[in-house]
Amino acid sequence: MKLVIFDGNSILYRAFFALPELTTSSNIPTNAIYGFLNVLLKYLDSERPDYVAVAFDKRGRAARKSEYEEYKANRKPMPDSLQIQIPYVREIISALNIPILEYEGYEADDVIGTLVNRLKNQNLEIVIITGDRDTLQLLDKNVIVKIVTTRFDKTTEDLYTVENVKEKYGVFAHQVVDYKALVGDASDNIPGVKGIGGKTAIKLLEEYQTLENIYQNLKNIKDSLREKLEAGKDMAFLSKKLATIICDLPIEVTLEELKRREWDKKKLYQILLQLEFKSFIKRLGFSEEIEEIKQAVQLPKFNMKKLCDISEIKGKEIYLLCSGDEGLFYIYDQLSSAVFTTADKGIVEKLLKDQGIQKVVYDLKNILHRVDFGDTYQLKNCNDVMLASYVLDSTRSSYDLETLFISYLNTDIAIIKENRWAGATILLRNLWDELSKLIDLNSCQYVYENIEIPLVPILYEMEKIGFKVNKNTLQEYTKEIESKLLKLETQIYQIAGEWFNINSPKQLSYVLFEKLKLPVVKKTKTGYSTDAEVLEELYDKHEIVPLILDYRMYTKILTTYCQGLMQAINSVTGRVHSNFIQTGTATGRLASAESNLQNIPVKYDEGRLIRKAFIPEEGYVLIDADYSQIELRILAHISEDERLINAFKNNLDIHSQTAAEIFGVDVSQVTPTMRSQAKAVNFGIIYGISDYGLSKDIKISRKEAAEFINRYFEKYPKVKEYLDNVVKFARENGFVLTLFNRKRYIKDIKSTNKNLRNYAERIAMNSPIQGSAADIMKIAMIRVYRRLKEENLKSRIILQVHDELLIESPYEEKEIVKEIVKTEMENAVSLKVPLVVEVKEGLNWYETK
Repeated sequence: MKLVIFDGNSILYRAFFALPELTTSSNIPTNAIYGFLNVLLKYLDSERPDYVAVAFDKRGRAARKSEYEEYKANRKPMPDSLQIQIPYVREIISALNIPILEYEGYEADDVIGTLVNRLKNQNLEIVIITGDRDTLQLLDKNVIVKIVTTRFDKTTEDLYTVENVKEKYGVFAHQVVDYKALVGDASDNIPGVKGIGGKTAIKLLEEYQTLENIYQNLKNIKDSLREKLEAGKDMAFLSKKLATIICDLPIEVTLEELKRREWDKKKLYQILLQLEFKSFIKRLGFSEEIEEIKQAVQLPKFNMKKLCDISEIKGKEIYLLCSGDEGLFYIYDQLSSAVFTTADKGIVEKLLKDQGIQKVVYDLKNILHRVDFGDTYQLKNCNDVMLASYVLDSTRSSYDLETLFISYLNTDIAIIKENRWAGATILLRNLWDELSKLIDLNSCQYVYENIEIPLVPILYEMEKIGFKVNKNTLQEYTKEIESKLLKLETQIYQIAGEWFNINSPKQLSYVLFEKLKLPVVKKTKTGYSTDAEVLEELYDKHEIVPLILDYRMYTKILTTYCQGLMQAINSVTGRVHSNFIQTGTATGRLASAESNLQNIPVKYDEGRLIRKAFIPEEGYVLIDADYSQIELRILAHISEDERLINAFKNNLDIHSQTAAEIFGVDVSQVTPTMRSQAKAVNFGIIYGISDYGLSKDIKISRKEAAEFINRYFEKYPKVKEYLDNVVKFARENGFVLTLFNRKRYIKDIKSTNKNLRNYAERIAMNSPIQGSAADIMKIAMIRVYRRLKEENLKSRIILQVHDELLIESPYEEKEIVKEIVKTEMENAVSLKVPLVVEVKEGLNWYETK
């Protein structure tokens, strides 16, 4: 008869650090799970045990830390990406029907020791599978220890028995704790006796057998060694106590309970699918049984009936979907049948407002539009799986429902199609269970519950209200742009000496580089490049180049903004109704589409003039609130750099202050050029700018740019420290975090391709800052929205562009709204530096800037 005991924590930890990063398509880390399962299956197969158990720590340091506060104090907290994997490992063990043994306050070794002590005198062979040598002290005539080393493609072992331990380890099994008492254990921060190494400890134990005997015979030990032992006596006996495995825990488990049992194949198959462990599915022979198992996970058939009133909902939690192609609402109530409604949108709205029913939906904002939801302030208790998946991984390419089902549930697409939307509604429950568990494991609750979900009704209302456009103003500006383009075309053709298609890269390339003989800057596979970077470099090389750049600018204004906006104006409302996308960026910023009002030009006045066409309703005024230098303020907060913090606290001009620091002059001596260069450095640092990038931006040599950056870091050393640390964190964890724990995965941070790696490092530097700014703006929007609702005002948020919030306010409300906006935005979050908001008003958008 044989019992195999796995040291769960030891195997997991070693697998995590030994194996390369592995993740599922939904970014669940899996390297530790993979390594652990590899070991588990290998020894279940090779040892063929009659009994089996897995031991885990349960707040494992608590008992020993009460003896010695520094016990394992040198160990870093468990990495998040390992913590997330533990529940999956436990699920796998459960599916294999293997008992998990643990005891509050004690380590897995103590659980193993207790089990061995209780069973070693029975007619039973005991095999301990572990990743470290602590359990060597448990060796006995019928107890062996296998120290395993995990690799991606194989697992090797080092076998220890009571007979060979002296030869391999240097001491007998019963002397292992005495040995550790003398030499200590760096991995557990057990001190031992200062100055005594392994060879000395072995000699002492060979002569005196035990630690107690050593100290009883101190007079027989030479002076220098005796002095070390005398000085370290207390630590020696404390170390022995810390190293000794506790073997008498009151664990209530019988040998019969450890008997090996049949696996739960359905459960195991589903977990392996979810983790995308195709090799294990094949290895376990599931390929022959997949069809049978798939049948077990088929969705139930159910009768559809029309929902007439929400009183028919019997459960406290329902799952709702809106089918785009059929225009139906599907509802799954766990305590009754699946139900749907076609024309009765009011019932769905009533359901969404019901405080007593918890709703889980896909794409809540879309559903609000479908039912033409009324007062958004009455929306209650709704969860959105699309937003939950976005919070978990903002770098996904798609958040469509079928993709989420496949990524998180590994559900066969045929199941979804067979049951259509009704079946998908049932799967929504399983999807929400998985996503909510991952949100807890990733500590994303605040971002999901306090930022993304409360933002939905605000964005819905913004889309519904829209932004009024003065057609006449837009038409007049369109004519003005067309006139300028015509004039530019004439000038360009005159200089070129011929007509050609200015928008054709091939024809433009011929004119610039073959006819006018301008220096070639960059070649492509199809010829000479004429992109914006090339033209900027050629700007002062020929009079035609500035004209071409202007031509491109005006062409974009005409086609993208003037003509595009004209087509986007709603014929009924006279307003442009943008679509605000919550899942559109990796940083957490909002995106805008159809039409993209966030992309209205701001860098040059010709583009900004378009804003004159955006106006408030008659009797209303536009109020624009803009965060001042929010990203630099976040940098000051995160880096804790005293110079930056003091500059903002004292309300100094941060760019002039930086210029004074970099150039070593008084602020009064800072020239506009110096300030402009310092501004480029300030903002460039946030984006991890290189000396090459800075040299291009401010048109100086690369050497000068490097000196600027070096001087900046000399004056702001904590900024350099922060940037280095955040890149290190990203390299170790594969992601970075905002101030609110929003996570962004950083692809290629360990790439062997230098360009890809450098780009990933710049993203790592910037994402916590830009993401935190996005979070703060969203929190501010929520605060402003709630104040406007609470005070029963008619004013409404109509647009958000990066750090800017735009409100349409009745003229009589404008002063109170300006006060509300400034107060709520400046107090959205408490930083080490003040948040400053500039508030302006105007009768068109241009006037507010």
